Amino acid sequence: MEGETASQPYQPKSIGMLLTIVGTRYYTPSERLDKYLKEAPKHQMMLMADPHNKYDPLAVKVIDCEEGSRLIGYISSQETQMVHFLMKLHHDTQIYLRVIGIQSGFNTTLMAYPVIKGVDLKLLKWSDIPADLIPSDNFSKLVRSLDTMPTEKKERLYYCLTYMRDKCNCIIPQQTLTTILNSIEHDKYSLNAHASAPTLKVDGGINQVAFGNGLLSNNH
Repeated sequence: MEGETASQPYQPKSIGMLLTIVGTRYYTPSERLDKYLKEAPKHQMMLMADPHNKYDPLAVKVIDCEEGSRLIGYISSQETQMVHFLMKLHHDTQIYLRVIGIQSGFNTTLMAYPVIKGVDLKLLKWSDIPADLIPSDNFSKLVRSLDTMPTEKKERLYYCLTYMRDKCNCIIPQQTLTTILNSIEHDKYSLNAHASAPTLKVDGGINQVAFGNGLLSNNH
């Protein structure tokens, strides 16, 4: 992004919390599914972890409180990590959902906002996240390994982590990203190639750059 510096990589100020409810067609009889999906925004839903799920121990159920606590679907697997973090952040209260309708382009996928103590949570601000809730142990080990890591691998790592943060809503410590980027710049400076080195950008093109240009492969 324009104006970005090596010591201050892009960091979004908040994360959108619109969640995706999938699998509804498996838990509601087909003859009443269309009608139910239209009525769903009027129903109170709640989130419930499903650690005994045989397919995914991180699975999160969506329960319809108005239909005898009936299971109506699951939170998309791409969003479960963020939902578990949200549950940890608000461990003292039940998290409900407010369904706002069907996802555009999909006939049976619902969209919903988490409801915390009666208030829709549409954005989660990074400034509201206690530092002690952000995982750091593995990231600390990663930072310690930078001294022996090739520059090219550091670049791929940086793109991977920023993609996970911005596109998958994973919690990646800002200090880790800054340290990796600084290490890359130090390597290039040491090789007297700093002036001609391309600027690393964290933006909507990360996916295209990382995967389309072959920066990531199954060998890494």
